[in-house]
Amino acid sequence: MVDYSFDILHTVKAGYELNQHSTVWSIVYEVSGRKIHFRTNGNRNVRSINLAGIDFSNDKPARVWPIVDDAKGDVTRRAVPYTKELNREMIVRQVTNPGVIASVGDLSSMIDFVAACPETCTPVCP
Repeated sequence: MVDYSFDILHTVKAGYELNQHSTVWSIVYEVSGRKIHFRTNGNRNVRSINLAGIDFSNDKPARVWPIVDDAKGDVTRRAVPYTKELNREMIVRQVTNPGVIASVGDLSSMIDFVAACPETCTPVCP
């Protein structure tokens, strides 16, 4: 069913290349299996996150994983604890990506603002 879902998403994708405002990533939610499957233009391998394998306790640190790496398969255990430095590194990697620049322009002036958001921005939800 997951492969079939990706086939449908491929059929309806927008554009053919990143610099033509194409679909940048595709995601399939497997609700009954508590899994999220996705692939990106930069890595067409299907990767999965197994929600059953994540501890969502409030006393556990947030974990992150750079979606743009070359992984495939289950990436749940590849997540590492969030740090300000890692967050900034991932933002810089994206903002300086030639495909991103070609699609949306130079966003380098926003790096510091976006990198600071997890610690400085207040949620919009009450």
